[in-house]
Amino acid sequence: MSALTLTPLGKSIAEDTTGHGPEFTVLSMLYESNGPVDFDEICDELRTDEEKASMIVRRLMSKGYVKEL
Repeated sequence: MSALTLTPLGKSIAEDTTGHGPEFTVLSMLYESNGPVDFDEICDELRTDEEKASMIVRRLMSKGYVKEL
């Protein structure tokens, strides 16, 4: 994976500040950056390995919240 960004649907989900957990952490990070974020930065933010971060990001992609550039 390379750079990731929010979709319009992901942006509206990220604006709901009642979320929690690793998925919401990724959405918040992408929202606050207001642009693409490198996958390695997401791993660092989640404090986890690439495999676990990849599972989280792929789940967000399957929901239509995040897309890869």
